[in-house]
Amino acid sequence: TRFIKHSYLHHAIENAYQKMISSDSVPGYFLNITIDPSEIDINIHPTKTEVNFQNVKNVYAIMHATVSKAIGMQNLSTVIDFDETDSGIDFGEVCRTDKPVVFPKIDFDETFNPFSQGGPKPFGQRSGFGRQTEMSLKTQGDWRVLYGNPEEENHAPEPLKQPVSKVAAKTMFIQLQQSYIVSTIKSGLMLVDQHLAHTRILYEKYLKRIENQSPASQQELFPLHLALGQSDASLLRELEPQLESLGFKIENMNPTTFVVNGIPSDVKSSDSIELIESVLEEYKDNLHGGVTERNVALARALASQAAVRYNTPLDEIEMQNLVDELFACNVSDVAPNGKKTFIIISSEDIKPRFS
Repeated sequence: TRFIKHSYLHHAIENAYQKMISSDSVPGYFLNITIDPSEIDINIHPTKTEVNFQNVKNVYAIMHATVSKAIGMQNLSTVIDFDETDSGIDFGEVCRTDKPVVFPKIDFDETFNPFSQGGPKPFGQRSGFGRQTEMSLKTQGDWRVLYGNPEEENHAPEPLKQPVSKVAAKTMFIQLQQSYIVSTIKSGLMLVDQHLAHTRILYEKYLKRIENQSPASQQELFPLHLALGQSDASLLRELEPQLESLGFKIENMNPTTFVVNGIPSDVKSSDSIELIESVLEEYKDNLHGGVTERNVALARALASQAAVRYNTPLDEIEMQNLVDELFACNVSDVAPNGKKTFIIISSEDIKPRFS
């Protein structure tokens, strides 16, 4: 038996007590944990009071569920006691088996005909819901009026102003090498770099989100443990307001350890820890590259990491949406790093190649 402390698992206990104690209070507890020693790494702290688990996510989930169950079994949380009720209902009388069962009844007029002249007015004829037209009065007894518009019965449909093929025509997109979007335009061909274009779209979105402080976050299934070096941990704490505005939910457990509870809702990442570490690295690269404004550097870093990658297949709808959003940006032709998001090959440049 060994006494240990673990900030990440302490977070599981605090979550189990959530909404039961005030935010400035800390629950006191002792837990007896039995686990295979091979699943533990004790070489974390000289005093051996801090350990690390091989599969800390499973331990977190089991501990959170066990503590929550214990709280419920000991009636520590607010529950509804169905054994004690002061409603005045005698359930013994209601459940007597010798009483006849009375089924509920619905009263209705079996002779009612909604199409008869003398019956109640149909819904559309009642006051406050409009007036009948002359045609509807003439055809009130005809059931076919429910499936058509009698006012248009004698009117031939107007011819289409354009052929159907032209009406249904739309811009076609082709993906080249799963990295570029090709589309025809009036002057020739347009090639869009899907990664740089998406980076521009996300950059403007994230920059606006930071300025407006309007976060949109997706919750992690299980909180994730993030350990950083001293310098990166200090940088993460400095960027906490901006990261929170973007949708990150990060709690500081100790000087170098954090718990990640959520990431921006529009970021598709299978590894949130790797995402945060990559964003911090690119943020530092942006500062070294001459970007002086913190919000700009952070928006650029996250946009670059969250944008669709090269060699990623896109369907036609996704390509259409990406191009539409690109040309809705304030600056559509240049990515945040200064590279072109698209190029145009004119018909004049194409023709000589066939000579």
